[in-house]
Amino acid sequence: MVTGFTKLFGTLITSTIWRESDKTRIVWITMLALADRNGEVAASVPGLAALANVEIDQCREALEVLGAPDPDSRTETHGGRRIEKIEGGWVLLNYAKYRELGRAVDRTEYLRKKQQESRARRARGELTSTSVNQDQPISEAEAEAKGEQRPAPPHPIATELRPGPVTGHELKRLFAAIREREVPGTLPWQTPIVRDGKDTSMAEMINADPTARADVATTMTLLLKSAEAGQRGNSSKLITGKPAFGFACWISDWTSLREELRGSAGRKKTKMELAQEAEAASWANR
Repeated sequence: MVTGFTKLFGTLITSTIWRESDKTRIVWITMLALADRNGEVAASVPGLAALANVEIDQCREALEVLGAPDPDSRTETHGGRRIEKIEGGWVLLNYAKYRELGRAVDRTEYLRKKQQESRARRARGELTSTSVNQDQPISEAEAEAKGEQRPAPPHPIATELRPGPVTGHELKRLFAAIREREVPGTLPWQTPIVRDGKDTSMAEMINADPTARADVATTMTLLLKSAEAGQRGNSSKLITGKPAFGFACWISDWTSLREELRGSAGRKKTKMELAQEAEAASWANR
């Protein structure tokens, strides 16, 4: 088993989850401990129940609670839901937010210690001229402080599909990654939510068409680049600014985007595209 490390914030015991049953709290903390760097927990219900040391029925009940809307949650994102079912397990919906908060805490403590060391070295007359950017991740700041050459940091999310059948959740993650790359100022890992099952249907269609897979990342890139350049009419700002809307536009424009990739220019807009522009205009006026 691959083990991970998750910081537990003190706000956990003041959250609504702390009012749930002890079995639900145990399952939740177990999932936090099992989550990988993407916030995904790979397990079956019986396997998770065994790791949490609860009965299988108790585990199912806990998962229903964690996956249900919570109107009293302090976090309004995802309607207060804490998990979402994905192929092979679950994803913790607010994992990225708390991971970044944890990194900020680590970075603050690291820089505090470095400043103490710097003052001590200066007092001994040993300090060389080195400045450290306080916004850098710890590993980068440490490399710079030591005068080491550091490679450019990798993009946090792969912008190509992984081998094997694609899932709806992977399509959403891929769209979020490409949006982060193509749209300046976009926050990382803001995976769009689509609750009507279109993402799953889209994944099934792509898996059934051997030629479609190669066009997934390129059509997402084309849509976001053209929207960022204002070439998608009334939809442009909504495509780049509202992830769920942008992802839905990519699904509805799938065929026309593939045609654009192949140079089919000058065609008339489809009824779907005209309806999409009308919907975009109504969104803009809300």
